[in-house]
Parts: sequence; structure tokens; C-alpha cells
Amino acid sequence: MLTTPMILRTQMIRVIRAKFPAAADVHLLGEFNDWSTVATPMMFVGVGIWEARLDASAQLRNVWFLVLDTGQRFGRLVRGFPSDTEWHNA
Repeated sequence: MLTTPMILRTQMIRVIRAKFPAAADVHLLGEFNDWSTVATPMMFVGVGIWEARLDASAQLRNVWFLVLDTGQRFGRLVRGFPSDTEWHNA
């Protein structure tokens, strides 16, 4: 019996990590997502670390984090820096 070969495509992704120990929710925003406060939610990965994975082509010149701390009604904006990013193969 013949099987159809699978083609695996590897693409570069950019992983953005930030530490917000008191956060209940974090979103990434900037020019890359038209400043949407809901388009790019970050995922809690443990010990106060939040992570988002984006296509490597995303232009991250001006990035901010919208942080909603536990027990707070309103979020706060925190400026992101290029050092917050890492490159990985998908």
C-alpha cells in the first residue's frame, strides 16, 4: 500500500515573551495589528511569563503590551522592546 508523502513546511516565527507577574490578561498591540487591543492575546506560560507567537514578517517597530492586572478594572500600557523577541522554527 502506498501512502501519500507529507510535506512539512518550516517557517520562522517570532516569539515575544514578557514578564508580568501580577497580570490576569495580556495583549500585544502595535502597527503590525493596526493597534488592536484584542487581535493578539498573549498566552500565560508560567511563573509570570506571557508569550505571543507571530509570523516572522510582522513589523514590530512600535510594540506595546496591554496588561490587565489581577483585581484591577482597567489595563495599563507597557512599552515593548526588540529584546523581548526571540526567533524559532515553527
